[in-house]
Amino acid sequence: MRKLIVLTMFFLFISAAAHGEIIEKYDRFTKKTTVNTKPEARCFFKGRPFLVLNAEFKNKPIYFQIMFTTMQDGWEYLRCHTTHILADDVPVKIPDATHTGDVQSGGDVIEFICINLISLKSLDQLCKAKKIEVKICNDVFELDDEEKQDLKDFRTILNKKLAK
Repeated sequence: MRKLIVLTMFFLFISAAAHGEIIEKYDRFTKKTTVNTKPEARCFFKGRPFLVLNAEFKNKPIYFQIMFTTMQDGWEYLRCHTTHILADDVPVKIPDATHTGDVQSGGDVIEFICINLISLKSLDQLCKAKKIEVKICNDVFELDDEEKQDLKDFRTILNKKLAK
């Protein structure tokens, strides 16, 4: 099951065309709606982790998730994926991060650092921030303007879903 999730996420990212695009899908069999950001394929060039947002609904929200994804030559965060986020220098309350990943056919490693069940209050704190810094293990980076806009666009769609 874990491999299926990793492969699904990988193909979703590789087929991506435009950063900042939000995808909303309804599954009539399960009666679930999913909302995801769709990052562009350039994000899979090796470098810092990039932001991906996910939510699932079945009448009411089932979960919200922030995920950081990276592709490297080897495992970067397998043993250490402790994650902290600052919004305008104020800590954002988030649950502990989990890690999953897979080795690709060319030997590259794709890793997902997931923060599940993030609260709407924490999401709002991120949406209002001018500067968002993330620390995964000992690596610190700042979200770019497109990623910050993704957070705002994602929250707008969630607001619509929550209002129903």
